[in-house]
Order: sequence, then C-alpha cells, then structure tokens
Amino acid sequence: MQGAESKYIAVEFTLPNPKSEPHEVTVDMQGNAWASQRAAGHLGKLDPKTFVYGEFDPPAGKSSMHLNGITRAPDGKIWFVDASANRRFISLDRRP
Repeated sequence: MQGAESKYIAVEFTLPNPKSEPHEVTVDMQGNAWASQRAAGHLGKLDPKTFVYGEFDPPAGKSSMHLNGITRAPDGKIWFVDASANRRFISLDRRP
C-alpha cells in the first residue's frame, strides 16, 4: 500500500455470540462503536482503544427483539429500532 491507504489498519473482531447478526453500527461521542443485533436482541459496544466488547440488553418488550437501525443524535443519545412485534424506538443515554 502507498499514500493515504497505508495510514489505516483493518481489525477483525470476533463477536462472542456467532448468532448475534450485527446489523448496523454507529459511533458515540466517546468514539465507541455500537451495533444493533437482529437475532440476539442486544446492543453491542466495542471500545476501539482497548478492544473490549460488551453487550447490553435493552428494556424488554412483549416479544423477542430484533434490533435494526441505530444512530447517534446530536445530544449524544443512541437511538435504535426494535423491528419485532414490539415496533418501537428506544434511546440509550450512556453519558456520565
């Protein structure tokens, strides 16, 4: 590689649950990557500085969750969609 492409490093990270089906990713105000998981119904968080990965359970719905779209709002909140029969938007505010 030469030029600008030589300044980047690709990192592959294996998720602990092979059936989680990560769907979309957003980045919070601290630079952490958040992924919605369709099959597992969790939110995954990857700290790019330490490569520590954790999973968080959103508030339970009436049925199993299938998380899809995810984004960060200007105020820092993470918003995601539960596209299962629950049909809802959920926000996550992880600020201290």
